Amino acid sequence: MDTLHDLLWELTLRDLTPRLKLLGVKPEKGNKGCIIDTQKREYSPEGLRRIWDALSELEQAAVAEAVYHPDHVYDVRKVRAKVGEVPNFYIKPEGAGRWYSGDPKNIARIQLLLFPSIESRQKVVPSDLVEPLRRFVPEPEKPRPPADPEPPEEQGIEIRETSPEAVAEVMALLRLAESGDLRVSEKTAMPSAAGVRKMLAVMPNGDFYPPEIAFQPGKESWEQEIGALKPVGWTRMLHTAGLVDVRGTKSKLTPKGMKALSAPPHEILRMLWTK
Repeated sequence: MDTLHDLLWELTLRDLTPRLKLLGVKPEKGNKGCIIDTQKREYSPEGLRRIWDALSELEQAAVAEAVYHPDHVYDVRKVRAKVGEVPNFYIKPEGAGRWYSGDPKNIARIQLLLFPSIESRQKVVPSDLVEPLRRFVPEPEKPRPPADPEPPEEQGIEIRETSPEAVAEVMALLRLAESGDLRVSEKTAMPSAAGVRKMLAVMPNGDFYPPEIAFQPGKESWEQEIGALKPVGWTRMLHTAGLVDVRGTKSKLTPKGMKALSAPPHEILRMLWTK
């Protein structure tokens, strides 16, 4: 457990000394144990409130996120996403370069509540301070989804309601298989070019992409094309579910497929989905 006592003992005297100034206290002796005991007394409920009140709004927002995090961890990405910026853990002195990484003598006040974890490199709130802090630290607001669930209107985007299409297509393809016109390769279980044309002919709205986009007749051997999407997907699902037998050059319905012809389309779709 990352308790206040344990976290303070992990710090060196060089790290502990600047904290005395921020807390406004002076130990009776200069040894590490006395310095830590002096600091621990400043984390009483009243002392915690004084430390919190002395933080900037940005520092308070960062600490609040850590206090209510399941592991009491300071998540820098979450804070930046919600607040727009993150607090500095060191006070940058005048003349310091752009890549100033901090000096233990110049720690920011936020480090009185966020400590380096013993087990990781993250900053954490001491586990025994979480509940006392929650008594007065407000819980951060949870991210809210956009008020408008509709996608933004953008040129070239088409919204297709595929549920009605699937209901019509599954029955049409089972009939096609029954007639032997669902041409599928026995070796690859992929529909042949002729099979693709037959399948698209019975699909009310065709494939997701029009042929002039999905296929490139003059393409080089190394070029890729979109190809058929729905025909391949339907073939795999019908075969995997055991409704269609792809042995030979022509398809045929299995006994299970023949039985499915009399079932409502939505039940067939549910069965395909669970396979």
